[in-house]
Amino acid sequence: ALADPTLDPKYRGFIAVHHTPVLIKLNLKPRADLTWDPQNTGNDDRFIPAQIPVEGDPEKGGGARFNLNGKGSQISLDVRAPTEPGEGRFYYRNDFFGSSGGSFPYRLRDLYGQYYGFLAGMTQSVFADSSLRFDTVDYRGPNALVTDRKPLVSYDLPLGEEWRLKLGLEQPDGDADGASEDLHPAPDSTAHLRWERAGAGHAQASAVARAIGARDAADDRQVVFGWGVNLSAEIELSARDAL
Repeated sequence: ALADPTLDPKYRGFIAVHHTPVLIKLNLKPRADLTWDPQNTGNDDRFIPAQIPVEGDPEKGGGARFNLNGKGSQISLDVRAPTEPGEGRFYYRNDFFGSSGGSFPYRLRDLYGQYYGFLAGMTQSVFADSSLRFDTVDYRGPNALVTDRKPLVSYDLPLGEEWRLKLGLEQPDGDADGASEDLHPAPDSTAHLRWERAGAGHAQASAVARAIGARDAADDRQVVFGWGVNLSAEIELSARDAL
């Protein structure tokens, strides 16, 4: 380990807390999104083609619409102790796409702690590939990109220099039709196997197993088994470009 971890490129932007092993990084990311359209786009805050009203929809048309918002602005705090046993970490991030009113409705994105490979809190699902993050004009366009965030506990197990296995238990959720109530008899079980090499890229295979249930007003219940797999990869083409 480096005598001064801030000299390590992966800790760029971190500030050492004097007389402690702690590094802190505060990131304030202001952002403004401006949209104008000669008719209703279906969403004033983001460009989401799937929500644009089509022929026959009473919401189609309605005159020009302009919107300028800063809801994509983010605040994050990263606290680490990379030279200590267990390499403890605390991470927090929010933006302003919440469901409450006002111009900047708060929304929590990440809040978790890590220690000796264990993670607890709220962050992206183990089923997702957390490395695949990029800006896109079409906010929900990449249909294969898993971005689900939820409360979870996980364990990250190294299997050598290039392989890692991660296991997780996550908060289940669902959306039962009509007056039915969601049932969650067990947590979602998730896992992924990941290969990664500096300068080359990475590949990841993920899986999820779920107990999906519902109960209607007559107390009739049904629970079924649900599962999914996700394959992802990133090939580094240069220092700034990847496929």
